[in-house]
Order: sequence, then C-alpha cells, then structure tokens
Amino acid sequence: MSKQVIKTAKASTSQLYSQAIKANGFIFLSGQVAIDPATGKLIEGGVEEEFHRVFNNIETILEAADAKLNHIIRVEIYLKDIADYSVVNKLYLERINFDPKPVRHAMQVGSLPLNAKIEVTITAVEKL
Repeated sequence: MSKQVIKTAKASTSQLYSQAIKANGFIFLSGQVAIDPATGKLIEGGVEEEFHRVFNNIETILEAADAKLNHIIRVEIYLKDIADYSVVNKLYLERINFDPKPVRHAMQVGSLPLNAKIEVTITAVEKL
C-alpha cells in the first residue's frame, strides 16, 4: 500500500494527526473545524462563518493533494446544534455545486473541539 502525508501551512495543523493522507487512490482528510491558519485559533462568528472557514481549509488541503472539491466522494458533518442543519444544507449546496453529489451524513454531537459549531471530514479520490 502506498501512503503519502499531505500537509499545507495554508490550513490548520496539529502535531496529533495528519491534515490528510493519500492512500491507494483515495484522500482522507482529518476533521476540520473553523481554525484560522494564520492565528491557529477558532474564528469568531456563527455556524455560517465557521462553515465557510471549514470549507476553505478543506479546499486548501485538497489543493495540496492535487485535488479539487469535485473529487469528494464522502462528507461527514458534525453539528453542535441540529437547529443549524437547514443553514448548513443551504451553504453546502452552494459549495458542493457539482454532480454526482458525494454521499453524506450529518448529525448533532455533544460537543466539538474548541467549542466549534461544526466539524467536517471528507474522503476524496485522487483522480476523476
């Protein structure tokens, strides 16, 4: 099995885990919360602002892996408050504006790192 760590300074980083790993034609991203890579801190604002930061981080990591958003095949969304579901769906359709849509699940969780409102993790393919 081939395995390559993907890392970019343009997205949040941690010494606990890799931002992403390419393995056998797939790209697996760690869960992303709305951390500003310039400050290393969770951004301020509501779920909408956090959603945009999360997807900017995802897009940046995918670019470092020579992939784009349309390479995504699976999305997992974790919400601090399920009441944000409809807002997130609207924003999601604006960002995931390609077909076929990735498989997806979304759920409310008890809490998220740094008290974030949303965390997203994705799986993508290297090549279309």
